[in-house]
Amino acid sequence: MLQNQLLSFICPICNSSKYEDDRETEERSCKKCGATSKIPEDIKPIIKSRFRLGTKPNTRDSKGKSVRGRQKSIQSKRKYAESTDQNTTKINLTLKRLEEKILSYSGHEAFHPVSERALFILKKSKKRKCLATKETIAKTCAAFYAGCREVNISKEIREIAKSQNVYEKRVRMIYRFMLREFPELEPKPDDPKLKLQKMISGMGVKEKEQLKAQVKAGKIIEKFMKMSESSGRNPSGVAAAAVYLSVKGITQNDASSCSGVSLSTIASNVKILRKLL
Repeated sequence: MLQNQLLSFICPICNSSKYEDDRETEERSCKKCGATSKIPEDIKPIIKSRFRLGTKPNTRDSKGKSVRGRQKSIQSKRKYAESTDQNTTKINLTLKRLEEKILSYSGHEAFHPVSERALFILKKSKKRKCLATKETIAKTCAAFYAGCREVNISKEIREIAKSQNVYEKRVRMIYRFMLREFPELEPKPDDPKLKLQKMISGMGVKEKEQLKAQVKAGKIIEKFMKMSESSGRNPSGVAAAAVYLSVKGITQNDASSCSGVSLSTIASNVKILRKLL
C-alpha cells in the first residue's frame, strides 16, 4: 500500500514524479517546480525512542477506558507474579540439570537432598532480599555448591559452573556473599580423601592397583591433616600430591591436569608430604 502511494505521486502543477520530503516541517516539495504539499499520514515514519526499554505498559482496559487505582495495582501484581513464576521454573530446571550432570541423579520426580537444601537457601535469600541479582543460573549454582558442602559431598565450583556455562568467578563471588549473609550455613571443610577415588581413576591407574593406591594415599593424608601446615591448603592439591607419591609412573603434569590444580601448588605439597614417608 505504501509503495503504491510513493510511486503514484504526481505533482498537480507540472506532472512530475520527482519529489523530496522534509521530515521536520512534514512537507513534500516537487524537485522540478518547487510546489509544496503535506506528507500523507500513512507514509509518515513511526519514530521510536532510543531510550525506551521493554514494552509500554497497558494503561487501558478492553473497553478503551484508562486503568486507574485498584485495577492498576492488580495489573502490576499480575506482572510480578508472572516474573516470579518464570524464575522458579528456571531454578527448578537448572537444579534438575545439575543433579543429572554432577550427582548423576536422574529419572526421579523428587529433588535430591542437595537441591532441596539449595532451594531452602534461595527462599531464605528472597525473604531477606539480600541476593537481588538477575543472574538466576549463577545464583542457583552457588546455592547448589553450598548444599553439597553441607551434605558433605565433595564437588568443586569449577565443575558446577562449567556444566551450566557460567563464569566461575561470578559463582564464587555469590557463594562468598551467601556465607557472609547466612552465618548459620557453616560449611564443613572439604576432606581430601573423598577426592582420591576420582583422581586415581582419572589418571589411568589399573583396577588392581587402584585400591592399594587409595589406601596408601589415605594414610599419607591422615598424617598430613594432623600437622599444623595442613591449615589453608587446597584439598584437591593435597589429594593430587598424595596420589602422585603413592602411585608409580605418574608425573606431576598428569596430577595437575586431572585435579585442575597448578604445578606449583602440587610441587609445594609434595615437598611437605615427602617428609611423612
